Amino acid sequence: MYAFYTCTNKKILANTFFYLFIFNCLAAIVSFIFDIEWMRTYGHIRDINDNFIDSRFGFNGFILEQNISTFFYVAGLYCTYFQVKYAGKSYIYILIAIFGCLIIGTKSIFLSLLFIPAFLFIKQNNIKLLFFTLALAVVVVLLAGANIVDYDTLNEILSFRPYNYVNRLSPLLDSYDVFNLIFGFQISDYTEYLTEFEIVDMVSFFGVVVTFIYLILFVYLCYIFGVNSNNKELIFNYALTISFISFLSGHLFYDPISMIYTAFGLTSICINKEIYK
Repeated sequence: MYAFYTCTNKKILANTFFYLFIFNCLAAIVSFIFDIEWMRTYGHIRDINDNFIDSRFGFNGFILEQNISTFFYVAGLYCTYFQVKYAGKSYIYILIAIFGCLIIGTKSIFLSLLFIPAFLFIKQNNIKLLFFTLALAVVVVLLAGANIVDYDTLNEILSFRPYNYVNRLSPLLDSYDVFNLIFGFQISDYTEYLTEFEIVDMVSFFGVVVTFIYLILFVYLCYIFGVNSNNKELIFNYALTISFISFLSGHLFYDPISMIYTAFGLTSICINKEIYK
């Protein structure tokens, strides 16, 4: 991320990423229309009965790894918003970006689509946003208390991440000690305890100390992207979106490709608006 920050011509990086993102969205849309199998988000492989191993809906163009698709599309969505809002690009690009996001099929992308409206809302009225957030939290608590949101429902909503926690990580906690807390599990095969909850996995793998340093470094890098930019609110919203999604789905801090996409997103929206005028 720091290499992107030190780039002397961020406009070239931003424009290049913007057009690559739009091209990939168009490829995803074409694959959706013509049902191109190898561009599916899930289940590229068929079983002996010619059925997809994973039949979930989704088309994500040339980004063939579903775990990092969300970070690519979120970065592209914010980049497109900036290009349309401040660089004078056509609104058709926003429609292409949103439609591309809608057909990749990951749950986390739908959560991210709520954050740009939230960004616009928070600029206008903080009290209303606070009230809405509190009301939503109360509804979730009431649903959980009424056993409407149970373990099986959470598994479906969170793509079996609670199952991963219970069946992978929980058995290892029986032998958990101070050493593991500080330095993490010294297990070479991380899939033995991977839950895909970001913070849980980071503490399991790195330990508390390295996790804390990693998070502080990430916050600092987001800060320096925004400190000299006049788009601080958009950068803050983007960093918040990425963080929220990663906490629920993982694959940001321990996947270098996801972090590269995130750096492209930050670079694309940290440019001062006057450069495009």
